[in-house]
Amino acid sequence: MIVGDAHRLPFKDLSFNIVVSKDSLEHFSQPWVVIGEVHRVLKDGGQFIIWVPFMHPFHRDDFYRYSPLGLEHLLSDFEIISFESPLWVFTVVGTALIEALKRAHLGFMERPIKQSSEWLDRRFTRHQKRPASFAAAYRVVVAKRGKEMRSREKDL
Repeated sequence: MIVGDAHRLPFKDLSFNIVVSKDSLEHFSQPWVVIGEVHRVLKDGGQFIIWVPFMHPFHRDDFYRYSPLGLEHLLSDFEIISFESPLWVFTVVGTALIEALKRAHLGFMERPIKQSSEWLDRRFTRHQKRPASFAAAYRVVVAKRGKEMRSREKDL
């Protein structure tokens, strides 16, 4: 096992074909540095899969929340392969209801509300063509552009 700081990854350049960040990007004090490090360690054509909360309860060590525009900006050195909102409006509403019920000491309702909300989101999200503006989370898959693509972009 290797332990390191995501702001300064302990790996050589071009080491990986895939990097996954699930529910972590919002916890980094300088996410643009972390994304630069991911870019450095990814091989050309390698993929970076990111899952981040958007409309989600604050949990004490969050620095950021990411809108589609913010994610596109942070990931501008990558090619976006897919951009989805797998947790949509029903999860947002369900999460708010769960928080209210916990404060009323009715937390036992959390599991059925969460399951129902996620089921409704799965049922209706397949109709989305773009990331939803009212989403609990976003999942983005990007690819590191190869050297040929980067040099063509510089020429333009």
